[in-house]
Amino acid sequence: MATRRPTPHRRRLGALLSAAAILLAAGAPPLRAAEDKKPPLTVEAIAVTPPSPGADTLCKLRVVIKNHGAQPASAFGFQVKINGQSLPVYEKQRYLDPIEPGESKELALFNFWSSETDRPFPKDGSVSVEVALTEARWVAKRMEGEVPVWTMKELIPGLPAALTVRKPFKASSN
Repeated sequence: MATRRPTPHRRRLGALLSAAAILLAAGAPPLRAAEDKKPPLTVEAIAVTPPSPGADTLCKLRVVIKNHGAQPASAFGFQVKINGQSLPVYEKQRYLDPIEPGESKELALFNFWSSETDRPFPKDGSVSVEVALTEARWVAKRMEGEVPVWTMKELIPGLPAALTVRKPFKASSN
């Protein structure tokens, strides 16, 4: 009976299995799926007041950001959409209130109107607010006497994909 020669596919599979066995024997930590890794910053909550605005109502917008990283973060850039329409005021705006590692902080964003000339109040009375954290930077803090001095560092990677939150709420129409 003739022996079969291993195919290139089987040789690669054998090499991979051997490498995995060596890594496990050496005590290497198991590989984790990308979904298991928490992003450095997350949007934890969105607060809109009043909770049930009518047409032409000025609404306050606040967002809670959590820093899961190992250093302070600041220079937060956002994209805010009301009923799917981006608000251009956020394109170049950065919020410089630093958030320490492991902490959450509520940031007051710009107020918005529930309806405007180019964004009429929806007929069904349902207003959707979407907030995405699009940019942020790690920062370093040092003291000059009693005055804190913040220095901007590199951009925080991984934004905005996992940092978008939608908060639809039912609004009463006038």
